[in-house]
Amino acid sequence: MDKNEIIYKFYIICNSLKNIVSTNKSTEGRAESIADEIFTAEMIAISNYYNNQEQYKDVDLMKALAMLIVYKLDDEDVDSRAILEIMAQLQLYDELEGLYTNLVFAESKEAKFCHSCLKIAENIENEDSEEYKFISITNKLKTIVRQGWIDWKVSAPRLERVSEHIFSSQILALALYSENVEYYSNVNIYRVLLMLAIHELGETVIGDLTQFQISKDEKKRLEHAAVHDLLKDVNGGEELEALFLEFDEHATPDALFAHFCDKLDCDTQSTVYGNAGYVDLSDQEDNKTFHNERVQRLLSELHTFGGMWVSFGQEVYGYDEPCMDYSKYLLKRVDEPIKKRTAQ
Repeated sequence: MDKNEIIYKFYIICNSLKNIVSTNKSTEGRAESIADEIFTAEMIAISNYYNNQEQYKDVDLMKALAMLIVYKLDDEDVDSRAILEIMAQLQLYDELEGLYTNLVFAESKEAKFCHSCLKIAENIENEDSEEYKFISITNKLKTIVRQGWIDWKVSAPRLERVSEHIFSSQILALALYSENVEYYSNVNIYRVLLMLAIHELGETVIGDLTQFQISKDEKKRLEHAAVHDLLKDVNGGEELEALFLEFDEHATPDALFAHFCDKLDCDTQSTVYGNAGYVDLSDQEDNKTFHNERVQRLLSELHTFGGMWVSFGQEVYGYDEPCMDYSKYLLKRVDEPIKKRTAQ
């Protein structure tokens, strides 16, 4: 199987976790998906680590996050057999399986730390307390629908929230890195996962503003100010803010790769929605983005929602070789029917 096909199929099957509701947990009346649960576990891990740094000084937080990302892939509500079959073809399969096995059997300090975080997730009562201030902040991302899907009137039963986008951008990062590990020899994938976990913090304040609503410089100004204000009184805030700013500058190998994964996640999700028939291009007259000159040109050339966004990314974001290869492969999958999934 072609490496880009492996990346795509791993992403698509893990992407289903955004649509599967396995518990009675909800945020502002909306049932949480498994992807939301994973996001919550990650945020608790970050909070728990920085609130108890002396206790967890020997724990590798970044590796713990990787464990939490994969721990639900065999949930009883998930097609775990299909996930494991495609995951077994990843070059990093042994490492990912090792993370999962380690967590299940609590074989390391990171695994024991993860179990303590999962226990907190089950029993947390007062998210507004000082101890859980970071969780209270990040929980807002489970309520914010990605603005692009609103603008394009995507009619999916469950529209992707920012929290779910964070999860799938991490899944894509794992797969892209796995299949191009030699190219990314200077990238720390575990650090990338932490970077992606916090890269949307500013949206808890300013919302999910798109490049068609606000200039890049103005968004950066607002977002940086918001993140600084959010983290100034949070344990570990300075370190997290520095990581966020590094991501936003795209100047280091880790940050640039994380940036590409963030953008390619949106492109891939666009193909999912487009291929499922959730976007009506004939009903976009009141959509400001629809009238953008570049968007109009690409729509006239490609005639599809997914194809337009994939090509937009190729023109705008300056992808490196593996990311551009994946993007070109993605363009070939546009218009391939994807079975519509009803929210469970």
